[in-house]
Amino acid sequence: MEKQTGYMDLLRSRGVFARGFFQIGSDPAACYGVTRGGALYGLDLEPAALGENEIWEQLEQIRRISKEEFEAAQEQYWDARRAARGAPTNAQLQPLAARFAAEYAHSYALGRWKTAAGFSEETLRRIAARAAALLAAEKRLGPGRQKKLFRRMFADLARARAERMARGPGSAFEGEEQ
Repeated sequence: MEKQTGYMDLLRSRGVFARGFFQIGSDPAACYGVTRGGALYGLDLEPAALGENEIWEQLEQIRRISKEEFEAAQEQYWDARRAARGAPTNAQLQPLAARFAAEYAHSYALGRWKTAAGFSEETLRRIAARAAALLAAEKRLGPGRQKKLFRRMFADLARARAERMARGPGSAFEGEEQ
């Protein structure tokens, strides 16, 4: 991201500093972050198309937000993009991840967890991440062990997906995507 500092004085006057986050108005899609170097980026983590004039014109509508508020707006943004292309949203994915975690942890040998392999690689990664977080909380694992668990789950899912693609379609999981 290129460094753009002409508007940093304006943002600082509203309490927004480097590595900070802000929102223009009340629209959750109008959330931005500021890099350490002063460049702006949007919810998609791409450089923002905001210049000094736009910031000056909307200065009174700018409010500083927390990292958590920015991440929540970012999740809404990505959920809307996923829903538009037919991929499961976070709300739809949570019960699938819980079921996968239970089957993976308690019935691994039966292989029922492999039915999740019908999803795209991105969705498999999201399922594995959520399932690893659920199991880590249940078994009180630290962050390092949770990361190892995620890697093992994702590797197993990717292997099952490759096997499945070699055999052809068909899944017991609802909401399957190809």
